[in-house]
Amino acid sequence: MGPLGRVRSFVACLVAVVVAGCSPAFDGVREPVDTTPLTAKQVFGDFSTIDYCGFFELGHSGLDGVRVLDERRDFDDCQLRVENSAGVSADVSIGELADESDSVLPREPDETVNHSRGLRIDRYDDIDPAACVHFLLFPDDISLQITASEEAAAKEDLCSITGVVADGVRRWVESGRPVTRMEFEPNSFGVVDACTTAAEEDVATALGVAAEARVPPSGHWCLWGRFDVQEPSAIVKFSLEDSLQEYADDRSAVIGGRDSVLRVEEPGSCLVLTQHMSAGQIAPGTVEIASVFVREVAAQDACSAARKLANVVWQSLPTG
Repeated sequence: MGPLGRVRSFVACLVAVVVAGCSPAFDGVREPVDTTPLTAKQVFGDFSTIDYCGFFELGHSGLDGVRVLDERRDFDDCQLRVENSAGVSADVSIGELADESDSVLPREPDETVNHSRGLRIDRYDDIDPAACVHFLLFPDDISLQITASEEAAAKEDLCSITGVVADGVRRWVESGRPVTRMEFEPNSFGVVDACTTAAEEDVATALGVAAEARVPPSGHWCLWGRFDVQEPSAIVKFSLEDSLQEYADDRSAVIGGRDSVLRVEEPGSCLVLTQHMSAGQIAPGTVEIASVFVREVAAQDACSAARKLANVVWQSLPTG
């Protein structure tokens, strides 16, 4: 086949791709399609440093009509403000990663779409009345959550937006592009594995009952016990948030040598927070926050339990 014949063959294949899909072929040789399972570990490598805002750029218009208006990074996710072609706006969260063996979703998804290389997208309409949730599932049983929420938006619009973003993430995953990373200072909370900040014995002492640790892929939070049942449990979490001055109306205390804030969330539950260093260029205007949250603590005052656990956790954290 001469050069002109090759050009015609390639153009014909491009037309076929648009109409029905085609693997480019030259001189009758079809490009091989990779069908090997694509695991989350292969894609992301170090789960603790993923920049979830790295999937898309501000103003990105390649998401089938969904435009990214604003973004805000956190250790475990990216918060986006998006708008679709009909002018419907929503808050979209990409992240966090979870181990499917710890899933406590109460029912089957509303829709499942299987993709190549073992990838799957599940849609749940009713996890939150004002949100629609998609999960991108990898063959190594790791899932990535994508959520769209907006009180004034119709569920159909939210699910459409989330579906577009989830599929955009899937295409990014399949593209083989390198992962954008967050770079942490040596004394950042970002380098700390939350499950190492307290032993199960410390958690049991605080809660009054034993609670097994559930270890997430990223290490930026740790759950002891279960949140889907009415029993004592605790979470240690690291996040990037506004300064604790926003909590000026809450109780303050020095716990484990750190200035802390306590907030009663609901009967039997209490949240304790402490502030660390500026997030810098990772998320300008925010600071690193460590939090301890306990719930369903009936045998004692919840904030006493939270303080007891925070005293252990805070003393394990980096300073400076």
